[in-house]
Amino acid sequence: EIDKRLAQEEADRLLEQLRDAIDGEVTSRLVDERGSSSVAESRRVQLLEDIDLMHATRMEINEIERVVGPLARKLATRLSQRRRRGRKGRLDVRRTIRASLGHGGVLLDPRFRPPRVAKPEIVILCDVSGSMATFARFTLQLTYAISSELSKVRVFAFIDGLDEVTGFFDHDADFGEALVRLGSEADLVRRDGHSDYGRSMGEMVERYRDVITPRTTLIVTGDARNNYRPTGVEHLEELSRRARATYWLNPEPRRFWDTGDSVMSAYSPHCDLVEQVRTLRQLEEFVEVAALPTQRPAAVVE
Repeated sequence: EIDKRLAQEEADRLLEQLRDAIDGEVTSRLVDERGSSSVAESRRVQLLEDIDLMHATRMEINEIERVVGPLARKLATRLSQRRRRGRKGRLDVRRTIRASLGHGGVLLDPRFRPPRVAKPEIVILCDVSGSMATFARFTLQLTYAISSELSKVRVFAFIDGLDEVTGFFDHDADFGEALVRLGSEADLVRRDGHSDYGRSMGEMVERYRDVITPRTTLIVTGDARNNYRPTGVEHLEELSRRARATYWLNPEPRRFWDTGDSVMSAYSPHCDLVEQVRTLRQLEEFVEVAALPTQRPAAVVE
């Protein structure tokens, strides 16, 4: 009797796996044909890119990690194409005058120098304490997957202390092993192991301020919950002043900002963009914007 029951349970499990596989394949083909928004509306299913990263199941996390690589390659291709389609360079006066001689001196054919489009540099400050570790994982994975299109990527993790972890994420290294090394080797705890944004950003200024240059896009990821400690907002202000642009990604719902020990409003004025990012779709959209070599935005979005 027990053997029969076990066999039935195994058959049910395999049948469920088959149904999931068929459903996934059907959804994938429909997305290719009709687009993700149309499929989500018609089938009333939550697409992978819209799953809340902070509450994803282990199966969903595994599936999300599987698609990050192809997604990053698509982003890298798009970034490369946008740079190639960029504006013309500065006017080349000598070549323009030379070309005009064939038209009696009329400047009908202006010539331009090839534009110099520098690859952007990115510095990431990741809160890896508690639940932020899940979000930091996807931020790091996606950013590193497109790093071939970037001039330089440096990553600093923090809890109540900060340490550079760029070396853990060498392109030849296994990403999972790199995360294990981050947890076991990085010097991130100075006091009690609870987030201390002020102290961590102070360490960034004291030890690594020269890393931030006018070519640097600074990305801070975290919920800004500072455990009622000093905000150290003056440190973020200095880092932001040195950077080309400063972006903050907060995976917490916007309605919870500035509740309890959250001090998001203290940091927002020193950021060019503050966004709620809870899904892979939102993360994809943000990384594409942050990696483009654009001028510093004029307004702060809170």
